[in-house]
Amino acid sequence: MAPVAHGIGPGNPIVYQSLGICSALAVTNQLDKTLVMCASLTFVATLSCLLVSLLRHWTPRRVRMVTQMLIIATLVILVDLYLRSHWIGMRNALGPYLE
Repeated sequence: MAPVAHGIGPGNPIVYQSLGICSALAVTNQLDKTLVMCASLTFVATLSCLLVSLLRHWTPRRVRMVTQMLIIATLVILVDLYLRSHWIGMRNALGPYLE
């Protein structure tokens, strides 16, 4: 019975994967918000993967996870600053998900 309970709750990958897209689903009721959210996500994911892969040889293993979080947080802040300076209406719509 324990494996069944584990598969329904904490061992179910669908639960964790669907929780990760909740913020994206919350703002995708209009096409323009959806496109900006997708572009922002693509920008942050692509650049963070590139920077992490470039820095992995110089980053000690003990601080590698912290470095990855710092890179992602910096890129999200850059997206927020860009939207705040160039597209204030969209920034207000996506604001809770960028902060």
